[in-house]
Amino acid sequence: MRQHRTPEQWQALVDQQQNSGLSAMQFCKQQSIGYASFCNWRKRLPDQSAGASAGYVRIKC
Repeated sequence: MRQHRTPEQWQALVDQQQNSGLSAMQFCKQQSIGYASFCNWRKRLPDQSAGASAGYVRIKC
């Protein structure tokens, strides 16, 4: 049976996958989530890691 999830639920799943150490495909298989749906939502959601890990460093001259 197909489960409909809210954007917040998809964000939680994306966060769980990133912290799991599993590939997206492995995570989806383990959680019984459609891989294509997961990938589509991962692209649609804002990147939560963009701020701190963007790689910007302030340099004093």
